[in-house]
Amino acid sequence: MTSPASPPERRAPAGDAHRGRPRTFPEAARLALADTQLRRNLGHATATIRRRRGEAVGELPDWEELREAGRAIKERVLRHLDTYLEQLEASVERAGGVVHWARDAAECNRIVADVVKAHGQTEVVKVNNGRSRVLADPVGRQTLNCIRCSACLNVCPVYERTGGHAYGSVYPGPIGAILTPQLEGLDRAGTLPYASSLCGACYEVCPVKIDIPEVLVHLRGQVVGHKRAARRVPDPEAATMEALAWVFADRRRYELAQKLARVGQLPLARSGRVRRLPAALAGWTEMRDAPAIPAQTFRDWWRRR
Repeated sequence: MTSPASPPERRAPAGDAHRGRPRTFPEAARLALADTQLRRNLGHATATIRRRRGEAVGELPDWEELREAGRAIKERVLRHLDTYLEQLEASVERAGGVVHWARDAAECNRIVADVVKAHGQTEVVKVNNGRSRVLADPVGRQTLNCIRCSACLNVCPVYERTGGHAYGSVYPGPIGAILTPQLEGLDRAGTLPYASSLCGACYEVCPVKIDIPEVLVHLRGQVVGHKRAARRVPDPEAATMEALAWVFADRRRYELAQKLARVGQLPLARSGRVRRLPAALAGWTEMRDAPAIPAQTFRDWWRRR
């Protein structure tokens, strides 16, 4: 038994040179969405599995209690993982095996190569693969509770439309969206935490109650911080958010901003809606209308009562 080893190289889907880097999730998802046969097959398969799962769960009156028990068992194992690994070592040695411990990937590879050369037999290799780093994250560590049941995949509206290859990893779907970035790093998989609508369906079906939406939001925060640290010029979005926080932090500033916005929207608002915002804000109204700021705010109405 050897541990740890470095994570495997994350390869792009077949036929993708893509300037020497793997496709991001949005890039791969666009290709998947253009495949109508794939979408039809995925829709049929996931709908069938969801229905059958629902029937099976419906036969268990204590399903929620079982979920909580599963969560507790997995978390207890993670808390005492060192003890269980030593128990595994003892069990292997009682069976006549020899256990090797490795401090890093290089030592792991050397031990495996030496064993193969000396004995030429099949061996068991237990790799860390970056999971110690995941275990150290108080929010992200619940990802390691996964039992590989795929329940989250079959209820996810994103996976249902893009399939597994778009995730560029052996771990697809919602669980892959939180596990792969933690194992491979945000530089390689930083778009995966955004491969979700945060609808929460994955958490509702997880038999060990992994709060995938919570971890997704946690990782998105890390992505933002990572980009901000790497950026040499001010981030316009971050500057905008900081300015809004300053406005929202004071009632008078907030009410003044409302009045100014009410005047500024006059060329844009029609029938209570702003259908097209200008310049950098135009992306917001490409797929949705923005509600116009009302002539009277709640505070104005309350003061006049």
